Amino acid sequence: SSIRYLLRIGMSKIISKNLKTSSILRNELLKISGIDIHGIDDEKLRNSIVSFSSSKIESNLLKKKLEKEGIIMAERDLLNAKKIVRASPHFFNNEEEIMKTIRIIKNILR
Repeated sequence: SSIRYLLRIGMSKIISKNLKTSSILRNELLKISGIDIHGIDDEKLRNSIVSFSSSKIESNLLKKKLEKEGIIMAERDLLNAKKIVRASPHFFNNEEEIMKTIRIIKNILR
């Protein structure tokens, strides 16, 4: 079953991998002009969800364009009614996929 699979890998390894992958995504997004990161800045308090928006494109359109490229993200509302894109990298995602996502986001924002 899937629970046995996760336990065989080890939850601490999964959590560590999730945080590493999401940190790469977050750090690469910060390098892109027009991208704002939403959430906790303190790395020790973060989880693996990365929320962001762009001043160059509406979040729902960015999400749709990413979906056309096979990248699934979610759109969420902030308390101030601003829409954001939410990425949830998981242990099955790798750095190559993260960097591909970054390249696609850069191309969309051109």
